[in-house]
Amino acid sequence: MENPSSNQPGPPEEIPAPHRQQREAGMLGLFIILLLCGLAACCLIATLGLVALNRFDQGVPEPIAIATRSEAESHTQTFVQRYQAGDYASAFATVEQELADNPENLEAHNNLAWLLATCPDPEFRDGEVALEHAQLVCDATNHRKSEYLDTLAAACAELGDFDAAVKWQSEAILQASENANRADFENRLARYQAQEPFRQATAEAFQAPTAAPD
Repeated sequence: MENPSSNQPGPPEEIPAPHRQQREAGMLGLFIILLLCGLAACCLIATLGLVALNRFDQGVPEPIAIATRSEAESHTQTFVQRYQAGDYASAFATVEQELADNPENLEAHNNLAWLLATCPDPEFRDGEVALEHAQLVCDATNHRKSEYLDTLAAACAELGDFDAAVKWQSEAILQASENANRADFENRLARYQAQEPFRQATAEAFQAPTAAPD
């Protein structure tokens, strides 16, 4: 008969010391790896959060953006009024101040180029600087804005490059098919074809003639 005591479990076998040390070292290494992964994940999340926060801080809230556009339009209106009135110094100061406040304002660059290229007073004309500003706005709009091409043509004419002036003025006319300025563009084209630069008239020159008194 089988002895029942032979089926009873004996005392647990002890793991040899070298194996136990290896297992403990392995578990410690795994713990360190998990800890480092957790720290790395926390750092990544914190970095992404800081980047998102920084981008948010750099963004311009919509009310401020609207105010800036409104102010830019006001500067442009003031420039046009002063320039057409023949107050060239004030017009120049207005557009320079606008560029100082908002260097990326394309309308301000265009206004400055127009003044430097077409001002009747030679003291304020500078064809080279006018060309720089005109090229900047045309490049920024992929040469698809007729008013900017009109300015570019005027700057070229001021420098005596009438071939380029005719080229860009013709392109401005093509892109201004539905533009109220088309007639003015065509008049300027005729000037450039005649090798004549354009000079901006004052506001009085735009007024319709009045009937002579009886």
